[in-house]
Amino acid sequence: MDSPAHALVLSFYNRFTGRIALSVGYGPGLVEIFPFVFEDLCGTPIGIIALAVMVLEDREVVHLYHLGAFAPGSGHGTTMLKELCREANRLCVAISLSPIPSPNGNPPLLDDDALEAWYQRFGFRGDGHLVREPG
Repeated sequence: MDSPAHALVLSFYNRFTGRIALSVGYGPGLVEIFPFVFEDLCGTPIGIIALAVMVLEDREVVHLYHLGAFAPGSGHGTTMLKELCREANRLCVAISLSPIPSPNGNPPLLDDDALEAWYQRFGFRGDGHLVREPG
């Protein structure tokens, strides 16, 4: 039987079948992590997310390797993160991440501090490595 953390990751990768053929990192067992294309309720692609299960302090959590809206500043990042947090709450799974701005060639919309503050609005806590407990 899959753990709640595995169920969370599988629920998103099964729900959103579009993939970006660009690895964002390696998970346990050196398995490459590829983002999926997140679609809004109308089926319009609004961004990408990359997730995997990792062990943090002797428990499984879902690590958010990447979250990127196709139109930064549009609210799509918020939409995607709210859905991820909603599902994490339902399955009682913690989410971890290391917030790193990913500029797209234009002046960055959020610097390090602003990005960390944005994640904190969703309940993420920590210093450098953030964790959000289910609530």
